[in-house]
Amino acid sequence: MGNLASDVDLLRKEREARMNPPEFEIGQGEDDGWNFFDDDNGGMSMDESAFGGSSQGFGDSFGGMGGDLGSLGGSVQGGFSNTNSHSPQSLTATEDKIIDGAVMVGKHAFNGSKELFNGIHDGIKGNNAFYWTVYGKKVMVVGVVISISGVILSLMGLVSNISRGLDVLIGGLMSLAVGVLIFSLNCDKARELGGMEKKESTEPVIYEEEEFSDDIFSDIDDDLYEEEYSGWGSDDEEDIFNDEEEEFDPWSSIDEDAYVESVDEVISSEPVDIDEAIESIREIPAHTQTRQYLFEEYSRVLPVINPAFAKLKSISENSDSFIIFDKVLIDASIQVGTNQDKLPQLLELRENQFIIQLKATRPSGLKEEAIANEIANIYSRDEYGAVIHEGVYATTSSVGSSYIINIFKGEDSIISLADTYKEVSDFVLDPNIKKPVVMGVNELGKVWYFDAEKVFSYIISGKPRSGKSWSVVSLVLQLCMYSSPREVQFEVFDVKGTSSDFYSMDEHLPHFKKFESVGKRILQRLRHITTVEADRRKKILNEHDVIAIADLKNKGVDVEMPYLYVLIDEIVGLIGTFTKDEHAEFKDLMNVLITQMPNLGIRLILVPHRVTNDIVPKTTYTNVGCIACVRTDSKEIASTLDITKKDFPYDLTNSGDMALKTGEVNKGKTVFCHGVAVTSSNESNVGIYKFVGSLWGKLEPEEEKEQVLNLKKESYKGHDLVGVGSFDTEFGSEDYDDDESFWNNYL
Repeated sequence: MGNLASDVDLLRKEREARMNPPEFEIGQGEDDGWNFFDDDNGGMSMDESAFGGSSQGFGDSFGGMGGDLGSLGGSVQGGFSNTNSHSPQSLTATEDKIIDGAVMVGKHAFNGSKELFNGIHDGIKGNNAFYWTVYGKKVMVVGVVISISGVILSLMGLVSNISRGLDVLIGGLMSLAVGVLIFSLNCDKARELGGMEKKESTEPVIYEEEEFSDDIFSDIDDDLYEEEYSGWGSDDEEDIFNDEEEEFDPWSSIDEDAYVESVDEVISSEPVDIDEAIESIREIPAHTQTRQYLFEEYSRVLPVINPAFAKLKSISENSDSFIIFDKVLIDASIQVGTNQDKLPQLLELRENQFIIQLKATRPSGLKEEAIANEIANIYSRDEYGAVIHEGVYATTSSVGSSYIINIFKGEDSIISLADTYKEVSDFVLDPNIKKPVVMGVNELGKVWYFDAEKVFSYIISGKPRSGKSWSVVSLVLQLCMYSSPREVQFEVFDVKGTSSDFYSMDEHLPHFKKFESVGKRILQRLRHITTVEADRRKKILNEHDVIAIADLKNKGVDVEMPYLYVLIDEIVGLIGTFTKDEHAEFKDLMNVLITQMPNLGIRLILVPHRVTNDIVPKTTYTNVGCIACVRTDSKEIASTLDITKKDFPYDLTNSGDMALKTGEVNKGKTVFCHGVAVTSSNESNVGIYKFVGSLWGKLEPEEEKEQVLNLKKESYKGHDLVGVGSFDTEFGSEDYDDDESFWNNYL
């Protein structure tokens, strides 16, 4: 579509013609025989040549009202002799033609007077020689119009009873004289300002680029009306197109620095030295932290990457971008068979990092989806049909008489957790929200968030390099950020071992109580959780006469019973280590964790490549509280979430794009969500883990750390450490139970 940029001026004229069609076709309207007063028809041009440059006086003769009026910058021909050439018409009475003519003269005299008053307004407002010359010119033009009207009325008087033609002529000549006087008195001063003559000068002048124009609004700075869209780059007129010699690039107008400037009190915009940040953690007594304290401490280190992330920028109707997309809309509509009298008109054009949004009129019978798909196809290709933008697609919606098209640009973007905090700070800081979690944003910039206290289990599926792991890391870290290790704990199982995305979290976060990478020990640990740990928790609940962990928390009972999240990644690889019987047992354990453990505070996070019956039976995963499919195809989305393309019209083409379904968002309906990341790299993520772990280390007393140590010792009794950390030697607990230095080093 870049080839359209070179024709933008022509396209702009075509749009103006469509939006403001003439009331009558040329030669067929009420103005027949009188259209020499119309600027658009070239009869009475009011450009600079009328009274400056090579003026030729007022013409030699009228020739029956068909002579040349060279002084007015154009030619007037035909006079009363002009007839409709398209169809024969019967002649009317002379009196009727005279009356019709008088009406038209009055009409144009009124328009001329309007121009006069506008000229007066401009002259007074401008209050300098240049504007007074413009005013004088307009007075002269009005004087000429009135004088011609007087001549016409005088001629009419020869065949009728009109006797005021001479008076009108005298009035017109007087106006003309006044205009000439004003113009001549200010002409020299205007030249000194640089507005009358285009001279090369080494000194800047105010009106160096100005031209005389009949449009009194031509000098208005359009940028004054664009102030509300600040934060999207320079104040100069920029759009999503480069110069016509360059390839079309929808990102050419985006000023990355402007995003930071557009957000007040950003959380952090510069890289932070984590070690220094840890040293500067504010000291407070243990267990006295507030949500405000935690938020402020994390705000110092969480990086801002894209603070304006999905804010829609309005594109000016006068911009090249708007004109080009208007043309594309028309072409796409015609291409899919839309009738000429039912073509939509572009009303608004907006853009953010995800989409280009078109708002258009909605004539009846419009093939909305077909038009949108054709626009996406045009946008994605160059003039020779080669794809220049991968992953482009369109969605549509209708609002009354308006038609909305969202063109997804197929561009990868990283939205950080800190980017969203300005929008949802009230939610995060609300003490009634037990576990605040931000999942991501939609294409319009709406942030999706919920209280994880109310979500008992998760399945987040996606292929490698889909952005799935970063989405899960963000979820897990947020649970650790705002809950102490006494409130939330994790046991993580991932056969990738030290290469796991969660291994570094286990190293730095006190919330992680166990990390296991060997299949058989994972199965053993799952047995322990669903039997021994489950029985322990049931006993505690019975002792306090409650049936769920939430009731126990509400009572304020001082007992060790944190929420325990069981996170299982690389499930396909894990299942591959099982025998047939072990595989069947694993599926049974997944069913137990999802259906029977939530009231005990034991929750499940599954991270498979895709959801199949080999992992969790469909009858089971329908009970999962939050399901997300990350960057996958429509077939997988439909199968996992039990929805149709109509329910979810999005293509998940970019890393981090997901279909999100949870009862805590959008009343349980599936939504498009671009997941949030912690930072822009795994290395930077580790720095944040270190900070969060250090913060909680200062907030938790030393004796509790000893309890954690003992807990981990107990969990590793009788197990080797193959695949975990750097320990590759099997050993029994009897040799190491009392070796404090070993456990300190290991943990």
